[in-house]
Amino acid sequence: MIYVALLLNCICIVITVFVVLRENSKKIVPLFSLRNVFLFGFLYFQSFGFFSWLLDRDSQGWWSFLVSDENYETSVYYGVCLNIFLIVFLVTYRFFKFKAKPEKKIRELEPVQLFQLAIIMTLIAIAVWFLGRFGFRDLMRFISSGIGVTATGFAAWAWTSRVKNPAFILLVFAIAMVNLTPHLTDYGRRGIVSIAAIVAWVLYYRVSFRFNPVKLGVVTVLIAIPMLFVIAAFSEARVRRPESTVQAVQYMLKADINRGMRRLATFQGSAPISMWCMEHHPSPHRYRHCHSAAAFFFFFVPRSIWPEKPDGLGKSIPRLAGLKRVGGLNVGAGLTGHAFAEGGLYALVLYAVLIAILLKTIDIFIVVKISAIYRIPLAAGLGDLFATARGEVNFFLDIMMISIVSGLLVAMVLTRFLYGRIKI
Repeated sequence: MIYVALLLNCICIVITVFVVLRENSKKIVPLFSLRNVFLFGFLYFQSFGFFSWLLDRDSQGWWSFLVSDENYETSVYYGVCLNIFLIVFLVTYRFFKFKAKPEKKIRELEPVQLFQLAIIMTLIAIAVWFLGRFGFRDLMRFISSGIGVTATGFAAWAWTSRVKNPAFILLVFAIAMVNLTPHLTDYGRRGIVSIAAIVAWVLYYRVSFRFNPVKLGVVTVLIAIPMLFVIAAFSEARVRRPESTVQAVQYMLKADINRGMRRLATFQGSAPISMWCMEHHPSPHRYRHCHSAAAFFFFFVPRSIWPEKPDGLGKSIPRLAGLKRVGGLNVGAGLTGHAFAEGGLYALVLYAVLIAILLKTIDIFIVVKISAIYRIPLAAGLGDLFATARGEVNFFLDIMMISIVSGLLVAMVLTRFLYGRIKI
């Protein structure tokens, strides 16, 4: 049975890679679309994490004992569900139609103006982060993150006009580092991924089409490997809960990179935790029907107004699983796990359809809105989008939307105030 599970997982990966490469070559869906960022996250957490479970259960900690799966029945069913979700998602994305009127570009901002905009937005992002210490901390940090990532994107867009200009390179680096600061203490890995991803995203749309594919691949590897080491070091540092940016950097410099890499290699247990949800719903634990779909909207209701607001699945699982001495542990239940805690197969299909429609809509706007003022903010939540398949599903999609809206609003207001009305 283990070979059937492995085969099903391989089919899922092959389908994804084939569709992504084929549609990119035919110019149907760009390689660096929001859809493909989500799919990469889906493969990373749900599919590669499944390989980790099948080949090395001992690395999965508690879940090695909490998921029965003695004859791999749950594993096979999980592999089937991965393919069901993937097929429904891809079909919905392909055939969902949404028309957005292309904008006629009158005047684009000059590189110097984009750098000015990026610097001002960076200052606003840091100010919002600081103000969050006095109230609405979570909401303020999400808004700050969206503005900061957007600012970094504007700086990268300006840089692409003169890629070899040393002054432009230093400006982009400085703006990215300042916007990275809050993520080292308050935001976590997703923010770091968003900062790196927005630069890569801009380079893809502005520079990579002029690159030789082999050269582009080499550059991508040279950028990706150092980022992997940084995230591994940060994964170790964040366990020690640094209280300042300086302390976070100190912890990262002393971090055990090998252990950090091993921590990443477990893919945060999202696959086995999903399988636990499959085995324990609807019995002994009842379904929370479509909780993630509803929570996408009631996420914004403060607990001070609604004290009984349901906890996310990640906070509930440790209690439901009977884990002891874990404090406020919040686990990533995985997208499949959320579906099977919230209705089973029908919820899995429903979430595939809804997520596909959301991402198709944003991707269409990215294609038709060719100006940086509109385009950059739409990619401000790439780190959260990548993590969506890990769960909490509604939480990450909500943060992505907060990042997009906050980055877009601040960019439009500042552009109108500084440079006048620009139809884009």
